[in-house]
Amino acid sequence: MTLRRTIKVVVGFALLLALLGISARGRQGRLDFLREAGARLAHSYEVRASVNRLLSSLEVIEASEYGYVATGDPGFLKSFDAGRLRARADFEALSTLTRDDAAQRARMESLEPLMTAWLERSQANVSLRQTDGFEAAQRGASRTDGRAAMEQIRSDMSEMASSEQQLLRERQAVANDEATGARRAFIIAELASAFLLIGMFTLVIREDRKRRRAQLELDRFFTLSLDMLAIADADGYFKRLSPSFTETLGYTTEELLAQPFIEFVHPEDREKTLNEVARLSQGIATVSFENRYRCRDGSWRWLSWNTRPVAGEGILYASARDMTDLRQSEAARRVSEERYRQLFSSIDEGFCLIEVLFDDHQKAVDFRFLETNPAFAKQTGIADAVGKRMRDIAPAHEEHWFETFGRIALTGEASRFQNRAEQLQRYYDVYAFRIGEPELRQVAILFNDISERHAHENHIAQLNASLQERSTQLEDMNKELESFSYSVSHDLRAPLRSIDGFSQVLLEDCHDQLNEDGRDALERVRKAATSMGELIDALLALSRVTRAEVRTERVDLSAMAAAVAAELQQSQESRPVEFVIDPGVVGWGDTRLLRAVLVNLLGNAWKYSQPRSHTRIEFGHRRQDGEIVYFVRDNGVGFDMAYAGKLFGAFQRLHRKTDFAGTGIGLATVQRIVMRHGGRVWAESAVDRGATFYFTLGKRIEGTMKAPQADRSPVGVA
Repeated sequence: MTLRRTIKVVVGFALLLALLGISARGRQGRLDFLREAGARLAHSYEVRASVNRLLSSLEVIEASEYGYVATGDPGFLKSFDAGRLRARADFEALSTLTRDDAAQRARMESLEPLMTAWLERSQANVSLRQTDGFEAAQRGASRTDGRAAMEQIRSDMSEMASSEQQLLRERQAVANDEATGARRAFIIAELASAFLLIGMFTLVIREDRKRRRAQLELDRFFTLSLDMLAIADADGYFKRLSPSFTETLGYTTEELLAQPFIEFVHPEDREKTLNEVARLSQGIATVSFENRYRCRDGSWRWLSWNTRPVAGEGILYASARDMTDLRQSEAARRVSEERYRQLFSSIDEGFCLIEVLFDDHQKAVDFRFLETNPAFAKQTGIADAVGKRMRDIAPAHEEHWFETFGRIALTGEASRFQNRAEQLQRYYDVYAFRIGEPELRQVAILFNDISERHAHENHIAQLNASLQERSTQLEDMNKELESFSYSVSHDLRAPLRSIDGFSQVLLEDCHDQLNEDGRDALERVRKAATSMGELIDALLALSRVTRAEVRTERVDLSAMAAAVAAELQQSQESRPVEFVIDPGVVGWGDTRLLRAVLVNLLGNAWKYSQPRSHTRIEFGHRRQDGEIVYFVRDNGVGFDMAYAGKLFGAFQRLHRKTDFAGTGIGLATVQRIVMRHGGRVWAESAVDRGATFYFTLGKRIEGTMKAPQADRSPVGVA
């Protein structure tokens, strides 16, 4: 408690002394102001006196001039010369006195040439009297411009005197007001001392709180800083460290403070570190000094130091930043750049960096080579291109090259193209892109001389054209063959109808006359005729598939499969069949022909799974080797894969007709339709384990199809 009181007394006494000092300083300030006001008043009096002295000197000059001109008495000449000297001195003195007054200074600046001209006229009149006599001098002295100049001088100096008089009155009033204010201020200051004492005491308390808060914030900053902050002394020991040191190096604070910091420095870096400490002892700050510090686990971390010494105290304030990761990144970048440079130098493709040159209308007119790789000369036949313009190397270089590179430089849109450089006698495959800032107009070009390949491609194109011509001829022959088959099929219908009709007539009209063998033979004839008719219909259908025009459009295969499944269920409603159809399956093709594919495949699945007590038929798709594969799967009787090669041939059957009806044309039709869509069809099966038929619609078309979905749900069960 005594200590606290002592502190309060000391603080109060100090505040009182401060207040008395402030009051005394205020009074002293008032006295200084009064002294200054007195000085300003004296200055105004001196300016007025100087104005009068100058005017008096001019009047002496004027009188001496007239006296000498009139009498020629040398006494007037002495007075004239003395007046000129005094006038010049008085003018300089007045200029010095009015230098701090802008208005008076402006008057002096206008008065100076006027007075100088008047003095020169006076001197000229005196000289005329000396050389040409009284009459010549009398004429000069009687000129009105001299008198007018003197009147103007008197008028200007009168204005200066009046202005200074007004300023004198104003300064006198200010001095009087300030004296009154000084007396009042003294009284107010004395009355306010007690209040100021209380205010100062409160202020001290607040300042102490602020100081404590600032110290707390400083300690918090030191503790929470991400940089490694340190305070060290001249004996080479750390005095204080931020927690970042322990986090980075792994030591405890006590371990770091217990040893000289040089002990933690890498042996190879100690000499330069000691040299840097010596510079710090001379008061030279350290910026971005790097050395390695040992970590607790034996590894080394690169630290970058910024250190400032405190002169005369031997204290060093330092901040460090862990640069290890940055150095490793820089090393990796250098390795990457070296690899890039090696790649740049070793690739077979030509590479160059150009600056595109434009005219005033932003039209590309030329380009300059900035950099090339070793393959550039091999690919172009141009040596030492760096620094040269293309127009200088190949004056007839085609305009489209400049237009293309100019467009890339302006828009930033990369371009891949092939074109011929006629003057270089080469054909190039080029990839060009803008590099750097747009205003640099720089384009990087990677290119290959494909002249030989282009020639091969032209040759291949000619061969393809020849092959296309032969294909067209073959197609015409196939069309003729199909037309022939179609005609033959139609021509066979008439005799078949006759055979069937007459056989029926015989059975009806001669039924009693025929024995059992005869009637059976006629029934066989009729069945054979019917079977032959079905085969002809199948051939006609196959012919129509071959001849029909394929109109490609987007087809919802899921909806189409569901519709076919519904038709099959309606044909035999009592049969339990589960259809599982992937939703959202689409493809591109002819709607009518693709429906025929699904009708045949789903129909076969329906037919060959009939012996099962529970039938399951699936339609779905999957992605395989970059293309969409559609499939129809059943759990029917299946087939032996040894006979898979016969599946898609016309009239080829792997099961007996008595077991499963059909013409043997369905899968041949499926194959024709799929092939016409640029796809392929195949099957996988095992006897009594069902079958799966796969088909595609061509990669070009399938690129627009929807990706497979995992969600598959049954469409319905009959």
